[in-house]
Amino acid sequence: MKGLATTCLILGMFLGTALALGACSSTTDANKKCTAGPGKVCCTPGVNVFCRCPGGLEEGTMQCQPGGESFGLCGPCDGSTIPLDTRPTEEDDATTEEDTVWTDSGNRRADVTAPDTSPDVPQETCTAFAVSLGADKPASLAGDTSKAKAVMAGFGACAVANLSKDIVYEVKTSERGKVTATVTPAPGFDAMVYVRSGPCGKGDQLVCADTGAKGAAESAVFFTEANDPHYVVVDGKSSSGAYSLQIELQPGSYCGDDAVDPEEACDDGNQASGDGCSATCGIDGDQVAAQNCPGVAVHIWDDPVTLTNTTDTNPNVQKASCGGGGGRDAIYQVMPHRTGTLQVTVKSDIFDTVLYARSDACTPGTELACANKIKGNGDESITFPIQIGVPVWVVVDGYKYGKGVFTLDFTKP
Repeated sequence: MKGLATTCLILGMFLGTALALGACSSTTDANKKCTAGPGKVCCTPGVNVFCRCPGGLEEGTMQCQPGGESFGLCGPCDGSTIPLDTRPTEEDDATTEEDTVWTDSGNRRADVTAPDTSPDVPQETCTAFAVSLGADKPASLAGDTSKAKAVMAGFGACAVANLSKDIVYEVKTSERGKVTATVTPAPGFDAMVYVRSGPCGKGDQLVCADTGAKGAAESAVFFTEANDPHYVVVDGKSSSGAYSLQIELQPGSYCGDDAVDPEEACDDGNQASGDGCSATCGIDGDQVAAQNCPGVAVHIWDDPVTLTNTTDTNPNVQKASCGGGGGRDAIYQVMPHRTGTLQVTVKSDIFDTVLYARSDACTPGTELACANKIKGNGDESITFPIQIGVPVWVVVDGYKYGKGVFTLDFTKP
């Protein structure tokens, strides 16, 4: 096998090619051994390797021909100038077939180091494949976990992969955006894909995709800043095998980047639901900030915003001209992204609501509207002018000592 690797290396030097690992084999078929002599090569028929086009600036592929002792022409060669700066080193080409885990676009293995969490613990070094993404530069990859080792393990639904062989990709993007990694396994391979924030099994697991059966494609979606490394792991559920992997970047802002984008009602810098701002950037869950000024930030664009909350444990601080002196309050700081008129409606089957808006929630300010028209449980609605970029405060209160669960709708007519 060592002699074979040397033959592959000589081939690469002779042809000026960046050979994909796994392209060479000790046999061309089940009955015939490949014997590399002067001017001959050893390769697996039908397998593509990577090469340079004439001039050395373009990257192409060439296929091992029947018989396993020659290659076809390098191509396609269309005049583009793609620098092949990821040529494998001599050490890479000397890999044995048992270590082969890479058969894709010329990217090479890179050592990565997990963060040292303790000065008494040596830093852990592991192997990943470097993948660079851009808006117009997706990665089309392929591999075979049966030729790898069982190193990584996921969590949750992906925890069943802890005994299966896996391959890791270190993904970096040229700009912020959404990354989608889709693995399509060969028939018989029950693949899964998960994403970690750190190398060598360290860091948080950001997403786990394991929804299908053998041969079914799995897609993992995560969000990233430019040049922020993420570790995409192709693993299996008690199985291994060949697969293709497509990784694409959709650039731009996204929910969870701590910046409110068009049509987002909120963005608290994470993609967790139940903490006041959902994974899709809508108001939800435990809105603790509504208990005190300045309240929960609600961004109003063109689409209606609906939320549900409770005043059960809130203090009684606010009041208005039409009531609310005895009930508990929930405060919302509304940021309009359009100029016009805003209609707000509160609904509750639990208590008699009072609804009002003012130019400031923490001082008397100017009262913009106040509604306490319906006796008992029912809807209260107010309408008032808004100006782009100028915040207003909406308060849900209770008549007398009213408190409880309510639904609040913001609509821009």
